[in-house]
Amino acid sequence: MIGVVSSTDNLLEDYTLLNNTVTDVATSCKNILDENSLVKKSMMSLTSTCTNLWNETGVIKNNCASNSDEHMKLNESVMGLVEQFNVEKNQGEVTKETLNIQEEARSVEISDIKDTLIDIS
Repeated sequence: MIGVVSSTDNLLEDYTLLNNTVTDVATSCKNILDENSLVKKSMMSLTSTCTNLWNETGVIKNNCASNSDEHMKLNESVMGLVEQFNVEKNQGEVTKETLNIQEEARSVEISDIKDTLIDIS
């Protein structure tokens, strides 16, 4: 009978060890599942962040295109103003030249009048 009790004790001890091992494996599996869940959440968050960045890139691209159009319009306006300035500058130079010619004509007239007066006297 001692051999039977000893065998039963050994079986009970083996069962306890096996039960503890199964419990440890189950705990490890639960921890792995929890970690996988965290990894999945992180991946979803990263995917969302990447999508947001992609969308922002599109917005920035559109803004750059819009800014480029505005830059071209401003450049055209500046070129128009430069052309207008050059025309006005040329008109000013023509007016100045006209005034110089008129002044020369008056000088010639005055000189002619003096010459005529001298001839008369």
